[in-house]
Amino acid sequence: MEFMEDIHFRNFNPVCQLGGFFSIDAGEDWSLGREKFAQNKFYYIKSGRCELVIEGKKYEGVPGRWFYIPAGVSHYYNNDKTAPFSKYWMHFDLYPNTVNFFTMLNLPYYIDITDNAVEKKVDDVFNEFSKAIYGNKIQDKLREKTCLIELFDTYITLANQTKEQISLTKQNARLMKNVTKYIEDNIEKNLSIKDLSDFCHLHPNYFIRTFKEKTGLTPAKYMRTFKLETAKRLLEETDLSVIEIMNRVGFDDAAHFSKLFKSYFGASPKNWRKHVSTMIKYFYKNN
Repeated sequence: MEFMEDIHFRNFNPVCQLGGFFSIDAGEDWSLGREKFAQNKFYYIKSGRCELVIEGKKYEGVPGRWFYIPAGVSHYYNNDKTAPFSKYWMHFDLYPNTVNFFTMLNLPYYIDITDNAVEKKVDDVFNEFSKAIYGNKIQDKLREKTCLIELFDTYITLANQTKEQISLTKQNARLMKNVTKYIEDNIEKNLSIKDLSDFCHLHPNYFIRTFKEKTGLTPAKYMRTFKLETAKRLLEETDLSVIEIMNRVGFDDAAHFSKLFKSYFGASPKNWRKHVSTMIKYFYKNN
């Protein structure tokens, strides 16, 4: 899975938008009509009961049950108003935003925490997060992100997702590695699905389905991700002009390249290079 880690996790960046601890008394309402959110969600039920409907399937929310609702998934919920209700919650983004981590890691919509030591650990991290997100210091922002990464890692661990479980079979791993190497070696080209499926000696439809199943991305998104990440590295490590870099990674429209780069990294190529240069100068000045 080494090549997958390079593509998917080199720039892994979870960003929390909202979150904290929520509690209401008996008779009060916590409910939502059917919605799809742009952010991922964590709901960790601490007391009371609720019902969540995710992609049309009902799930009971009970104390110790931790839900993960991926971005874009249809869901709605309501609490049992006969008793007090409380939960920890988070809305967060996962970047690169072209990657469906939920599918790639084969995660469930919920896990149950039954071990007391694990429960304390999760409670402590959620509690730290709930304090940090309302802080204004740089340490609060760093702790907020650290807590989110720790919780994401804990959820994966508790869902019994091991490296072996999400790795490819030896045969498919070799095939996918060869395909990605072919993409890397031809980064300046706009390879078609036919080019890639012919390289693998597979039917195009079967190739697309297999590639997405094993990498979490369509071939087109994989190629775009690699091209943009390579452009980012060249901006940071070389003095090549933006146009030269654009051509090296196979783009021929400057406006389109800049728009894609900004949607992926949050800044235009020119501003990204300026930001990195400023950070480097700041580092050497203060060290």
